[in-house]
Amino acid sequence: MKIVKKKWLSIIIVTVAIALFIALAIFSLWCINYAPEFDSSWDAISSVSDWIGVLTSAAGVLASFVAIWYAIQIPKEIAEQQNKIALFEKRYEAYASILTLEVFANALDSEMFNDDGKGRNGKTLTAEDKVGLCCLHFATTLGFPPRLKEGSVNIDSVTQTIAILKKHEAKAMTLPVLFYKTDDQKEKMKRALSDIFEPLLFFMTEVVTFSFEKHDSVDDENRQKFITAIKYFKREYADEIERGLSIATR
Repeated sequence: MKIVKKKWLSIIIVTVAIALFIALAIFSLWCINYAPEFDSSWDAISSVSDWIGVLTSAAGVLASFVAIWYAIQIPKEIAEQQNKIALFEKRYEAYASILTLEVFANALDSEMFNDDGKGRNGKTLTAEDKVGLCCLHFATTLGFPPRLKEGSVNIDSVTQTIAILKKHEAKAMTLPVLFYKTDDQKEKMKRALSDIFEPLLFFMTEVVTFSFEKHDSVDDENRQKFITAIKYFKREYADEIERGLSIATR
């Protein structure tokens, strides 16, 4: 939009300059031919011609300046627009990681995961049931189904699960740099993000290393900390981040 406005501005400036030049030229010629009070000698005519030449040169310089200025502004505007688009993409990708984890947190924020939680059939859920449900929600929200192995730990499953969470953490941790300039603001957001990922990593590590034979338990405190932390982050930063997800140029 700014590029279009500046284009029309340059056209108007050139048009006004040419119009002024023509008006001055016509006025000068009128004075020579129709104003008897002025001296109509060849010296006067020559003087007027000199002034017309000066005006012509001035109009040419002005037109050249406008053309050069416009030629510089176009690439500058395009570069600024591209920078805004690139910033938008980075911000959106980082924030999308938080939104994905929010969906996972909402799935885990259910009474069935509490100590005396019950399923739809009214039966109290065992630790094995809760671990299975957690893996199911992880698969539907983060795209990978952790696989548990009876009698041993599925190393590949553990590795991929942690790698996925670390990938989201790396993206989310760019948010402070992408949105803030002061160190205090950056550090505050970093702490809020750490409060999300630290308990989540501990919780999911216990989930994917769960042993059916030993009937292990999973520390529910980490699940609750994760849910609380991501709710706090959304409440504290969501509005500001979403306002910043803009590439508007006007």
